[in-house]
Amino acid sequence: MKTLKIGTRGSNLALAQSFLLQTALSRAYPELSMDTVIIRTQADMRVDAPLGVASPLDKGAFTKELEIALLQRTIHVAVHSLKDLPVEEDASGLVVGAVLPRASCEDSLVSKREGGLEALPRGAHVATGSQRRQSQILRQRPDLVVEGIRGNVETRLAKLAGTSRLHAIIVARAALERLYALTPGGLCERFGLYAQALKDFLPAPGQGAIAIQALEKDTKTRQLLMPLHDPITGECVYAERLLLKKLGGGCHSALGALAQPLPGAIYLQAAWFQGALFRFAQATASNAEEVATQVFSTFSSR
Repeated sequence: MKTLKIGTRGSNLALAQSFLLQTALSRAYPELSMDTVIIRTQADMRVDAPLGVASPLDKGAFTKELEIALLQRTIHVAVHSLKDLPVEEDASGLVVGAVLPRASCEDSLVSKREGGLEALPRGAHVATGSQRRQSQILRQRPDLVVEGIRGNVETRLAKLAGTSRLHAIIVARAALERLYALTPGGLCERFGLYAQALKDFLPAPGQGAIAIQALEKDTKTRQLLMPLHDPITGECVYAERLLLKKLGGGCHSALGALAQPLPGAIYLQAAWFQGALFRFAQATASNAEEVATQVFSTFSSR
């Protein structure tokens, strides 16, 4: 292989994630030549379409065109936010060749003043495009007014900074850390906004992890990726996504799930929101399949 072609979306966050892959590859293979191939997905072309509700855009909106490029051998690997990969794969012949070490998996409330969720005034307007985040924040603060928001992370931050009506937005902590240098107090100096972790929030399955997809038959590329795979992250996110699959959900399902490694075991906790109905379950087991099955059984028995 003369040059490894890395497929990615063109947003700054996607490019930052692609750079993390290139850095890891350069450490493992100092002589490897790499090219970045930017590919526009449905989500990039339909910025007006609402996500988080049932629509043809939802499934694979961030990934389908990258997968097509893999199948057509236009690229060797595709870089994804793991939480965006559908749990029901449409594209046969593709595999996740590596999952990079997980970054922060928590959600952050980004607001115009310090203090986080507790400091928001009664009736404050908070924006999020996620049903999962909306359900969790309203459980803690039912007085808040939650509204939808679209666009990439930079667009959302700019909307918050430039809209007097809006008090805060909710975004993934990993996205903020990959794009901006936050001060110890959580200040995002570029926008003059404050980011604080949302306590007791469960993330989307796979949140904070980066998946590297490749052709199943491309053994040479898959071998290149093997040293980059983090087995602990891989097992944990597999448990989270397996639970999501068992529940029949997609990447916009109102399911929060977090698996954490224990000595010889995995601990999985999950919150499932169905309208006004809220369910919580947790389990500890020796492997991802067993722990996901236990949590699913708890949900199914209620």
